[in-house]
Amino acid sequence: MQWQFDKRFVFLCGPNGSGKTNVLEAISLLNLPKGIRSCEIEEFGQYKDGKFQDWTVFYDLSGSTASIECRENQKTLRLHHKIVLQKQLLDFVHIFWVAPENDRLFAGSPSERRNFLHKLIVLTDHEFQEIYNQYTRLIQERNQILKMPKPDANWLDSLEIKIASFGEQIYTKRNAFLDMLNEWIQRLVYFSNHRFTMIDERPEDMVSELCKNRTYDQLRGGSKVGPHKSDLVGYRYDMPVHLCSNGQQCVALFAILLGIVKQYSQIHNVLFLIDEVFSHLDKENQKVLLDELSAMPTVQTFMTATEPLNYADVQYIVI
Repeated sequence: MQWQFDKRFVFLCGPNGSGKTNVLEAISLLNLPKGIRSCEIEEFGQYKDGKFQDWTVFYDLSGSTASIECRENQKTLRLHHKIVLQKQLLDFVHIFWVAPENDRLFAGSPSERRNFLHKLIVLTDHEFQEIYNQYTRLIQERNQILKMPKPDANWLDSLEIKIASFGEQIYTKRNAFLDMLNEWIQRLVYFSNHRFTMIDERPEDMVSELCKNRTYDQLRGGSKVGPHKSDLVGYRYDMPVHLCSNGQQCVALFAILLGIVKQYSQIHNVLFLIDEVFSHLDKENQKVLLDELSAMPTVQTFMTATEPLNYADVQYIVI
């Protein structure tokens, strides 16, 4: 099967279960090892008579060619026919996406919002994920020591110094990213009434707070303080986003993504994948979203819908 997408806006139309999201998934594999649905590699292919069926996806973007092939559950990526690592495909194209599970981001748990934010930070600060992984590993090690009948105080002292060091880096990097994000959002025409920040109980001396809370943490099985307790909050004008309507929460999500997409589109080719969430917006906000994207000439947007929408300069593909 071969498709040529020759418009900046592509609507994949069809009934539920027709395979619209599968097309977005195939595109997303260029940047995301597990695709937009975070699937394991064996979940992408089909099985016949108990045997995994090999598959290959070919891509051509403005003359640059890439492919992803899967043979016996092993994935190989090529750029201009040469085998490359996943991160090397970022020179080929940057992909951003929004899926149905994201549209209730501000009504979900703080951990969902932290994870969402951290994925965005890694786009501009590649060492952030490693710092956060190290921090998490040390917190888990401290939890294990606190479970011991007689925890080693010297061991805890050493760990808590390291935890505080990584924690401070996380606080600083997150706040710096949010400052940039809010600046990017201010450059948008229709979404500049949004801003985002972290709710933190950032201790002045994290080492002493960790030490003071050892008994509490021992009983609760976790750490009372640290960046893993922070929460991302948004405001539409002065109204907290989580108090807004479902549609307005969806608009706030697009404010974040469009701010980043616009920034990246100035130096990269960008594909923006919108799976079903577009249908949660009313006609006015749908037009606003398309108008905003129209002002980004290096962005190609793919959207799924159950039926065509009445917009000009749009390519409709019926699945």
